[in-house]
Amino acid sequence: MKIMGIDKEAVKEAAARAFPRKHAQIENGSLFLPGCADGTYRCDHMEELLHVSTCMGYHEVMIQGNQTRVKIEITLVFLKDGPYEVIYEGKKCCHVAMEEDGEIRFLPYEAFLEQIVTTLHPIALS
Repeated sequence: MKIMGIDKEAVKEAAARAFPRKHAQIENGSLFLPGCADGTYRCDHMEELLHVSTCMGYHEVMIQGNQTRVKIEITLVFLKDGPYEVIYEGKKCCHVAMEEDGEIRFLPYEAFLEQIVTTLHPIALS
């Protein structure tokens, strides 16, 4: 299962199928890991190492020849009754897009926050 780098158009199409009576607003969001201690982890949903600092997830990328840590972006889907509806409490209508074997599924944001920390395995770096 993967949580990073999912095609937004594919997410939009999958959301239209999964939630036919709702308008899906697709956004990027930072990976938040509540209660997770700072450090380096292996995550079941990522191929690369996950670095945690102040409950935020980072990964390393090469930027102009320098190894740099940047926030991990996940795809969020906010379900609304209409395209102009204002969202007052995002947690109630937010789902996280996850891809497995080419199929996109959605997990409510609150459930995702509980589930993601169970997929982390600490790594001791020397």
